[in-house]
Amino acid sequence: MNVVSLGCPKNDADTEVMLGILASHGYEFVSEPEDADILLINTCAFIQPAVEESLEFLNEAAEQKRRNPHVKIAVTGCLPQRWHECDNAIPPDIDCVLGSGEYHRIAEALKAVPDGRTIVRIGEPRYMPPSSVPRIRISPPHYAYIKIADGCDNRCSYCLIPSLRGRYRSRSMRAIVSEARAAADAGAREIILVGQDTTRFGKDRNGSGNLATVLHNLSRIDGIEWLRILYTYPTHFSNHLIETIRDLPKVVHYLDIPLQHSHDDILARMNRRGTNADITRLINRLRETIHGITIRTTFMVGFPGETEKHFEHLLDFMERMCFDHVGIFAYSAEQGTKAALFPEQVPEPVKQERRDAAMRLQNAVSLASNKRLVGRRFRVLIDSASSERKRFALGRTYRDAPEIDGRTFVQGNDLLPGTMVDVEITGAEAYDLIGKRV
Repeated sequence: MNVVSLGCPKNDADTEVMLGILASHGYEFVSEPEDADILLINTCAFIQPAVEESLEFLNEAAEQKRRNPHVKIAVTGCLPQRWHECDNAIPPDIDCVLGSGEYHRIAEALKAVPDGRTIVRIGEPRYMPPSSVPRIRISPPHYAYIKIADGCDNRCSYCLIPSLRGRYRSRSMRAIVSEARAAADAGAREIILVGQDTTRFGKDRNGSGNLATVLHNLSRIDGIEWLRILYTYPTHFSNHLIETIRDLPKVVHYLDIPLQHSHDDILARMNRRGTNADITRLINRLRETIHGITIRTTFMVGFPGETEKHFEHLLDFMERMCFDHVGIFAYSAEQGTKAALFPEQVPEPVKQERRDAAMRLQNAVSLASNKRLVGRRFRVLIDSASSERKRFALGRTYRDAPEIDGRTFVQGNDLLPGTMVDVEITGAEAYDLIGKRV
């Protein structure tokens, strides 16, 4: 079997569960699709570019099946869920189709495929992995993604996540701790908490604790040195959570807070909770309370009704707030969302012009921010090794999440993945740092 996982780390966590289940049923995995008799593609369909990427992989799999008819194709995740929600036909070459809440049934579904039927199981997503579920990690051994929740109840007007992933549901504390402990025992030094809205954790389960409780419990696990939080929601921060991030030594001073826009008119049309004043107060409070806090965010440009005035407001906000990391996305009108039906849709060329302008501004902000780090020393987690032929290892300070933010090029021999070293920063680029081991 050859397995492809598309999309974000949350999807990778689902793929790791499927791999564990399949391995426990005797399946073996190969790295090349041409060597496989089963092609499993765990898809993303959050926005149209993700749909197109998923379809590209499906087309390649279909081509392989036409060359070799005994090959079976299994498709899981958000794309089948989107087909279901939008009443789209399932392509004929696919043998097994599982929605985003059915991936734990992958082994039994594949077992039924040889009967000559196309297996389709797409229902309302409800599943959350228990502590007993097997899992094979696809991330490097020294860090692991732990999904603490799934689904979303925020109902942003542009977003398909509630229909693709279901209602918000927190995972059990026992399952989270068990999975983190297993990752640490296997060599993980960094645990990265993911979910559609990590700061909402526990609010759907009375008495199950909250995100601060998760951080306290995981901090007690030997071997873990960094705890990182992704996908937080700006209006769900409590004083207790902020103080917990400040006070627990293992919790890195880094937060991913997707804000989407700065102008109150656009935030209201997006159905985002909170105002620009609320956002500004939160960012200022985080910076005042947590020493050296690094903040990553994302913004969307070209949302329906966004005028030049709204966009200039966003640029002014970005320049004034000086976020450490920013992702800029052009709005994509997704079938099934309220915003797709809004009037005043912004033309595609204007969206791209605004995205380019925002990226140019952030490049300048990031470069200036990184230059201020030259001469400072940081602990760096090495992601890829150095050698006599390769003089630089690639690593990350606490300020950078893997596969998302920048990297630190570390000069030195025999730097191995998973090791932590002290590094003096000697140079800076817009996104990456250069340093030497000290």
